[in-house]
Amino acid sequence: MTDLETAVNSDLENLRKWLIANKLSLNVAKTEFMLIGSKPMIKNISDSCPNVYIENIQIKQVHECKTLGVTIDQHLSWK
Repeated sequence: MTDLETAVNSDLENLRKWLIANKLSLNVAKTEFMLIGSKPMIKNISDSCPNVYIENIQIKQVHECKTLGVTIDQHLSWK
């Protein structure tokens, strides 16, 4: 496990604890993550992309997401 992977998963565990403490929930089945940055940076990180987990469930990486009718990709292009 890389330092990045350890840090991300630790932060997600802290987020999970905060959600529980504040009586909130996270639908892990619908949760995805996206790396955002320039093309060279994304290519460099993608070679060693971290495995991201919440509640021991691996979170799927996506290259774009749609929210409120707007599609955002990993290079912050607005479609």
